[in-house]
Amino acid sequence: IGAQDWESFEINGETYLAVANYRDGTAYNIDSVIYKWDGSQFAQVQAIPTNGAWVWESFEIAGETYLAVANQLNDITNSLDSVIYKWNGSQFTQVQAIATESPLDWQSFEIAGETYLAVAQYHDGFTFNIDSVIYKWDGSQFAQVQAIATIGARDWQNFEINGETYLAVANQFDGTTHNIDSVIYKWDGSQFTQVQ
Repeated sequence: IGAQDWESFEINGETYLAVANYRDGTAYNIDSVIYKWDGSQFAQVQAIPTNGAWVWESFEIAGETYLAVANQLNDITNSLDSVIYKWNGSQFTQVQAIATESPLDWQSFEIAGETYLAVAQYHDGFTFNIDSVIYKWDGSQFAQVQAIATIGARDWQNFEINGETYLAVANQFDGTTHNIDSVIYKWDGSQFTQVQ
């Protein structure tokens, strides 16, 4: 329903698809759905209540499967919790809610065996000049490690060069123009610093 994103992932060798349903034509507070391949087609295994879901991101921690949803807005506000879910063997259950401002992307990545999540925040209801945030898994939840000033952030992409971790942010809009710089950051051992 007003689908915005698909995310595919595997659990125990079986293939799943998560669809982020954004809007049904009248409301943003609708279910997004998890499907599983049954040998001939994808069958629904779970419906998860979401608020203007924009994107799903799947990742693993210690062999366990997680899904993060970016809840972009509801019928009132774009200051909403986005949610991290964990597979419990039969369905995804909520493990953490994270306050977000019109998030348009989650990006998961690892540094030295530790799991990080970056959220791209687009607009807080007043301005596009807001921080996007980097989180790190502390063993039981994601804790903020860094806020990075972004401008209508649309997407994060991580990559490695010679064993070094980089993050690139797509800055899309400042409220007036789309003619703005996007930025590449490099992990310096404790935080991301701008390199270009």
